[in-house]
Amino acid sequence: MDTYHHLRIKAVILLSTIATMAHAQAENMDTIADTPHLAAYLVAALMISVFTMVFTNRIFYYRQKEVTNHTRQLNTQLALVLRSNKTELWTYDVNKRIIQQISAMEENGKTYSPIDFAQFFDHDDFNQLRKTMIAVRSGEKEEETMMVHGSTPQDGGEPRLFMINVTVLHRDSHGKAKMLLGIQRDITENARRKEKARNLAIQFHTTFNSSLVDMIYYDADGWLTDINEKACETFGIKDREELMKRHVNIRDIPSYRELDLEHLDETQLSSVTDIDQVKHNDERIPELTVGGKFYYEATVNAVRDKEGRALGFVAAGRNITEMVESHHRQQEDSALLKKATSDIEEYINI
Repeated sequence: MDTYHHLRIKAVILLSTIATMAHAQAENMDTIADTPHLAAYLVAALMISVFTMVFTNRIFYYRQKEVTNHTRQLNTQLALVLRSNKTELWTYDVNKRIIQQISAMEENGKTYSPIDFAQFFDHDDFNQLRKTMIAVRSGEKEEETMMVHGSTPQDGGEPRLFMINVTVLHRDSHGKAKMLLGIQRDITENARRKEKARNLAIQFHTTFNSSLVDMIYYDADGWLTDINEKACETFGIKDREELMKRHVNIRDIPSYRELDLEHLDETQLSSVTDIDQVKHNDERIPELTVGGKFYYEATVNAVRDKEGRALGFVAAGRNITEMVESHHRQQEDSALLKKATSDIEEYINI
């Protein structure tokens, strides 16, 4: 803006000088047709023309410079976004049969023939990509997204995996595709994480379902997500699918209602519940068919991510009713035995 200000000042000074000259000449109109005066006017007109062209040129120059700087900033931001998302762009010229990578930092990206470009991908996958490009070019499809494996690295490692979207970038006056655009995103790490999570899930479910103790999993909000066969057997649940459809919450379990899930890490508890009374007063899980007094011990663990956010809760427990009742019977039998012994001793001492 300072440059524009200086140019305006120069223009004002020059125009003022010319105006002064014109005013002086106007005072002597009798000599206006003289050759020296005509020459002076021509020189003044030439100076105005030259200055106007220079002034206009400078304005366009600085405006173009500002546009260039702004474009460079946008390109830098675009490059950062593409790099952070592991995304590349390329175009395919239908007529020239040339593939050109689009670089946000370079005016002209690298160009490849289809044969050279194919070297970056698995042979079979590239053939599928080529068929997709033909389908989009012919108008059979508006766009198409597909997964493509990269070529095998020289070190023998796993090939990269790309998600590629192909669409039409430009059309000619007849509506035929002139230029295709490929948006290529590297999803290798995402695919590896998903595969690892899938394998862990398989291992978890194998352990979960084959466990000799009751295993019940609740999500971060406390909703029942999974329950193994042992737990179904313990609680007399005949139809597991019906139970899952009921959307049971961990708060529906009488012994868990006081748990502070937000701060829960691991807790062990033992409980005794009169199932018949609970069903009569507050029926929440009709699929549960056991009755009477129910003695149960459990451990509830929170599953959290690296930031400490709860991902879910796992309850592992067992029915100890028979053991407790057996202990009670032993105590009763012991009390009866002591009484009988005391009676015998008293009889002997008479």
